[in-house]
Amino acid sequence: MGTGDDTTASRLRLLQAEMSDPGRQKNQAAPHANCGARCCTSPRPAHPSAPVSLSFVDYMTAAITEVVTEARADVPESHPDVEPAPGDPAALYDWWRSMPVEDEERQSVRDQVIYRHGLEHAIAMGDDKVVRPHPCPECGCFGLLWDTARRKAICTNLDCVDDQGLTQAWELKRLAHEHITAKKMLNRRAT
Repeated sequence: MGTGDDTTASRLRLLQAEMSDPGRQKNQAAPHANCGARCCTSPRPAHPSAPVSLSFVDYMTAAITEVVTEARADVPESHPDVEPAPGDPAALYDWWRSMPVEDEERQSVRDQVIYRHGLEHAIAMGDDKVVRPHPCPECGCFGLLWDTARRKAICTNLDCVDDQGLTQAWELKRLAHEHITAKKMLNRRAT
């Protein structure tokens, strides 16, 4: 689990490169074995496929919107020390960090959103192991696994169940909150 300030931006750059690769298009027909033409048995699409996954575009739009909205809540655009949002989505995180935010609670919200985005970017790239180094917020055990169907991290401790007897499950937002809170407590103790 990377803890560097640029981990989230690095993951986003990798995700952008992966999702923008035209070779990822899976709905192109394969060459026919005998004639070398496109497969005769598969109907050809009426329109060419999009050069990028449209679900990725939605994902990116939501992430960018969240960062810009939260940043604007910290410091209004009219503030003299605030530059306009950068065009590069990966640069948004450094832009937000550079804003003059005095309120410690808002700084914590910022750090949690950025950390959660890092987890989300890694999971979007297929790296669901990023949840494993986090302790379960309920029992404290290490052994979280990502449940793709529920879009939550689940605890593997058989004794860690909710009121209905189901395995405890946590949104990435909660893991980010716990991680940033623990990090801030360690920093306070060190000073």
